[in-house]
Amino acid sequence: FVILYGLCHGGRVAAYFGILGEIFGMAPLGKLVGVTTALGMSVGAVSPYIGGFVFDVTHGYGAIYLTMAALLLLGGIGTTVIRGPRSPGP
Repeated sequence: FVILYGLCHGGRVAAYFGILGEIFGMAPLGKLVGVTTALGMSVGAVSPYIGGFVFDVTHGYGAIYLTMAALLLLGGIGTTVIRGPRSPGP
């Protein structure tokens, strides 16, 4: 498990910097990485409390699963809509 997790997580991290740099350019890369990392850490810190609250109110995980599925679908649609940089014309 550890080897598989390490390979997958390491690939995600490498792709993360490459994709941000390719779409937005190298100049704002440091700021983008800082903002997205801070946002991700903040959401990751608050999410268990929100999940626990929703579980206490609804007595199940159904609402949480549906919300996460909707966010995953929205993220998937967002990734297909984002356009990369335009290549310079001839």
